[in-house]
Amino acid sequence: MVVYADREPVDLSAPSDSPGRDGRELLRELYPRTRFVDAGDRPLLQAMWRDDDDTLGVGVFANGAVVATRRAYLFNPSRLESRFLKRAGGGTVWLLAMRAVYDMFAYAVWRDGTLTRSLSANPVGKVWESIGDPLPFERPFWDGERVVADSPGYPLLFHPLEMGEAAIRQVLGTFFESVPATGLVDPETVRLRSFRRQRR
Repeated sequence: MVVYADREPVDLSAPSDSPGRDGRELLRELYPRTRFVDAGDRPLLQAMWRDDDDTLGVGVFANGAVVATRRAYLFNPSRLESRFLKRAGGGTVWLLAMRAVYDMFAYAVWRDGTLTRSLSANPVGKVWESIGDPLPFERPFWDGERVVADSPGYPLLFHPLEMGEAAIRQVLGTFFESVPATGLVDPETVRLRSFRRQRR
């Protein structure tokens, strides 16, 4: 997913009530020459797992927006398409990507149009990409505080999906597969609007 954050975490419990700030308007900004049809809303977790390039999930909130798209599923997160960065207008953009079947997590953050950090890790490629200095939520993993204790010989010091959950807590204030915690938004209460690209 691509996340536009006016501040962090984006408050998923507070949908935007500003006129003109909705999913369709956001899609027009990202894809001005592409027509999309409304495909209904879906729970956050279901909307995250995109099966094709033609369907996107969009949520616009009081202090940010979320776009669920396969275009964000990148092993090199620094290569996010420029259209997503141009739309930010100098704000903060996050890319968050996880794939449980590969134990893969990748993320990147741009502030004022500049890439400040990107990281991609999985047990096959290990640290596939690392640009910039680690952010605070990464430190316990690099410092050996989150060692994969039940898998001797695991190729990484930590489990990438656990770091992914830490990133999701920071950026979205929610959880995907970890244990619910006080103060986090229940993802089952959040819905994104789905839009399907209309092919000619």
